[in-house]
This record gives sequence, C-alpha cells and structure tokens, in this order.
Amino acid sequence: MPLERVRSATDRLFGTETLRLERDDRVYRLPHLSSDAVALAPLRPSHQLTNGRSGASSATNSETNSVAGDS
Repeated sequence: MPLERVRSATDRLFGTETLRLERDDRVYRLPHLSSDAVALAPLRPSHQLTNGRSGASSATNSETNSVAGDS
C-alpha cells in the first residue's frame, strides 16, 4: 500500500499536492496542502462576527414587508 505524492497542474497552480494511495486494487487521490503552502498562508477565519451576528441586515419583518405609501 504505497503512498506517493503527485503534483497535477491544479496542484502547481494552487500550491497543493495530491497524495496517491493504492489499496484493494483501487487508487485513491487525496488532496493535501503541502507544508510550504501552509507556511505561506496560515489559517485564519474567512469572516468576522460582530456581536454574535454574521453581518445580516438588522431590518425586522415589519420593515421589510411594508409597501411604499403605507402608513
């Protein structure tokens, strides 16, 4: 069950690598971030929460359901 690292065109473009594993007469391809890619782009949150909200609008249902000219 040899495990080998292969680099596809996509891997070269995105700085990743693919681990190729042969097992039970099948070939598995596992995407993997190389240690070089991890060092260049450390993991960080893709968005920040403010006061427990995800940036959603603070408008209430009555505000969003009103029609112009209603009083």
